[in-house]
Amino acid sequence: INAEVQGELAIFPYHHMAEPEWRRNKRSYKERFEDIFQYEFSKDRILHLEQEGATVSCVWDASIVLSKYLQSLPVNSLADKRVVEIGAGCGLAGIVAGALGAKTVLTDMEEIVPVLQRNVNSNKSNNEDISVRTLLWGSDVSSFKPPVDIILGADVVYEIQGFDYLIQTLKDLADTHTEIYIAYENRWSDVEEWFFSGLAGSFTWRKVPDSDLPSGYVHSKIQIVQLHKIVNVTSVHDERKVESDHRVAASDSSADVKLNIG
Repeated sequence: INAEVQGELAIFPYHHMAEPEWRRNKRSYKERFEDIFQYEFSKDRILHLEQEGATVSCVWDASIVLSKYLQSLPVNSLADKRVVEIGAGCGLAGIVAGALGAKTVLTDMEEIVPVLQRNVNSNKSNNEDISVRTLLWGSDVSSFKPPVDIILGADVVYEIQGFDYLIQTLKDLADTHTEIYIAYENRWSDVEEWFFSGLAGSFTWRKVPDSDLPSGYVHSKIQIVQLHKIVNVTSVHDERKVESDHRVAASDSSADVKLNIG
């Protein structure tokens, strides 16, 4: 690489630092949040995703990298797997998982669900099992019949106030065999550190190495981490049941003492 040196500062030609074509973070508001986003799933199939700036429901770069990663996995890796995408937004990763054969449920807050449903309706093939549901992090997930096989999350690591609820939802949906993939863009190191400190004791994790990502979709700002739930970490609903059982046992024990005294 040729560089012009000025004092101690090396000035590199701009073209060496240009972003890849798929990067969207520097584009106009209209392109970023309003235009129909086109994703090349294959030469014969283009996904068209509606975006909605009013609810900040757009295709984030991390979801593009996650989707390409899913497509790079061995053939049939996702076939018939039960997949839940959390914070799905426009639903790119979940729709791609469904197109790869997974039985996918795309979830988000109630106000996001309409655009998410429209994207599923306009992109799902007849033989694909893709559905949409409302899911507020931290709420009861028993109707999802956990544990699921795979959990996907793209750009869900951004708001500290929601981390406890996000992590609880991961606990509730997963068991030790569940594969969890979280893709995110490095924006604020302290926020990311907060998220990973919240995982400690409940999950192990590793960064998906750049060598496992498809060529052209490696970027220093975007990471995918793979999480696994640690053995014996219970869901909040299991914990409440254990707590209730303990109270019952304590009550029974107290009754026995009174009976023996009598």
